[in-house]
Amino acid sequence: MKYGWNKEMFDHLVGIKIHNLLKMDEEYIQPLHNKLLDIIINTGDKQNKSSNVKADMTDWDMHTKYEDFETLGKIVKVLLVQDTLPTNKNEPIETKHKYNIREMWGAVYRKGNYTIKHWHWPCTWSFGYYLKTSENTPPIVFNNVVRDTKIGSLNYYPKIGDLVMFPSEIYHEVPIQETNEERIMIAGNLQAV
Repeated sequence: MKYGWNKEMFDHLVGIKIHNLLKMDEEYIQPLHNKLLDIIINTGDKQNKSSNVKADMTDWDMHTKYEDFETLGKIVKVLLVQDTLPTNKNEPIETKHKYNIREMWGAVYRKGNYTIKHWHWPCTWSFGYYLKTSENTPPIVFNNVVRDTKIGSLNYYPKIGDLVMFPSEIYHEVPIQETNEERIMIAGNLQAV
C-alpha cells in the first residue's frame, strides 16, 4: 500500500494505457517484435531470480546494449503522449516530452514462475511489452487502482503485441504461472527529465 503525507492510504487515479503495437502497424512492428524475442531467448537468465521477478530475466540495461530495445523505448516515449505511431518507417520516432529510460529488461516466465508485488517509484512511468502469451498464462495484477467508483485490483491478461504503460507508483504483481507455456515480455522504467 502507498501512504500519503498524513499516513492515510490513497489510490492512483492516473490511467493505465494499453496499445497493441502489432495492430497499430504490423508491417513495422512485427520484424522488431521478432528480433526482441530472439534477443531475450538468446540472452537467457542473468539475474538468477534475485529480483522481484522470479523468472528468467536478462540484464537490466538491454536498451544500452541492443538497438532494437532502444527502438522500443522510443516507441514507448511517443505513445505515452500521443497515442499514435509515425505514419511510415522513415519518419523519426520522437516526442518533445523528455523521458530517460532508466531500465529495460526481458523476462521469460515458465511453470512455477511469478513476480512479487512491488512498485517502481521513484520512476515516472513503467511498461510491459508482451512478446509471447496465451489465454493460459497469468495476468499482470495492478493493486489499489481506482475503476469508476471502486477501489481494488485489476487483472489484465495481455495479448501478444500489447504495450501496457502505467504510472510507476502503482503496485503490481504476476501470479504463479500454472501452465508449461512461455510468457515472454519486456519491462522498463522511464524517468521524466
